[in-house]
Amino acid sequence: MTAGAASLLVNTGPIFTALLATAFLHERLSMRGWIGIGISFTGAVLIALGEGKGFRLSPDALFIVLAAVCFSLYAVLSKPLLARYGAQRMSFYAIWIGTLFLLPFLAGFPEAVRDARSMPRLRGSIWASSQRPSPTPPGPTRSHAARPPPPPACCTSCLPSPP
Repeated sequence: MTAGAASLLVNTGPIFTALLATAFLHERLSMRGWIGIGISFTGAVLIALGEGKGFRLSPDALFIVLAAVCFSLYAVLSKPLLARYGAQRMSFYAIWIGTLFLLPFLAGFPEAVRDARSMPRLRGSIWASSQRPSPTPPGPTRSHAARPPPPPACCTSCLPSPP
């Protein structure tokens, strides 16, 4: 599956979010909303069918759509909890619960990092991603003091633990 097709399919999340919110949260969709869902879903199906050899459903596309459905379930089912606990606490719990679900995949992680470091191109990417971005582009016409540095939320994720 190409990256472009995958990005289009993973962005079907709003379709599933609207449908699940209608079913579970009893939210109403206007006629324009239903028409938009129909058009979007038709496009996603055409992309998924067109990615295989010939005109068949690609298993990769099914996994990507499943990821979009899981995100939508999270968004819809966490809405009542968000009102009760707040955004910061919900983000904290979501990150740690997601971490627990990913722990079984940790077994091969040290070898993957070692293999990645041996690749010169990837080694440069790892180094570049570890550098703090400059708040303003360098140049003779702009001073670095012209703007304050961006807040940390723009550069990294920094969620403190809930109170």
